[in-house]
Parts: sequence; structure tokens; C-alpha cells
Amino acid sequence: MEDMTESHPVLLPSDADRLLILRNHRAGAHSNRSAVEGLVSELRDDGFRVDMFDDPSDLRSAASDVHSSGRLRVVVAAGGDGTLTLAANLTSPNVPLAVFPLAPALAWLV
Repeated sequence: MEDMTESHPVLLPSDADRLLILRNHRAGAHSNRSAVEGLVSELRDDGFRVDMFDDPSDLRSAASDVHSSGRLRVVVAAGGDGTLTLAANLTSPNVPLAVFPLAPALAWLV
């Protein structure tokens, strides 16, 4: 049985410039909307193409399509532990995930 604790480097193509954000608009304080918009603005300033989703089913479809094209850099879960779990369950195991914590339960990540 494979050791699941061992990490394997993920090599992304140099043109993997797409970031998909699953946002839980109910996580954390109301001011989190501006935090996510700030993240999107900075990522776009750095040359990434960013799409934000409030509907998980839309994320599933987009992640599959963009990952198949080789352009997906990462799926970002902007919310709490539930949003991160949802993003992980909606995408294939080889899709890179990141978290942008918006809930107190994930405050220790920053």
C-alpha cells in the first residue's frame, strides 16, 4: 500500500495560468468579500487568469475543463474547512488545491 503521507512534487506547465476560486460568501465576516476581491486583483496583476465561483457545480465543470487543457494552476477554496472539503470533493485528486481562510476555524493557517 502506498504511503499517503509522502509528498510528491507536482510539476505544472509554464503556461498553467488559470486559478479557480470557490468562494463561500457566508464564511467569516462580511468584510471577507473585499479580501477575496483583493486576492483576485493581485493575482490578475501578476498575470494570472482568475475565475471565481459561488456555485460548486460550476466549479466542478470548470476545474475539469481547465485541468484537462493543462492550464490549471490551482483551485483556491476561499472560506472555511467546509469550503476546502467541498473543493477537494469536487475536483480530481491530482488537481492542486490551496486555501484562502475566511473562517475563524482556519485562522491558524495565516
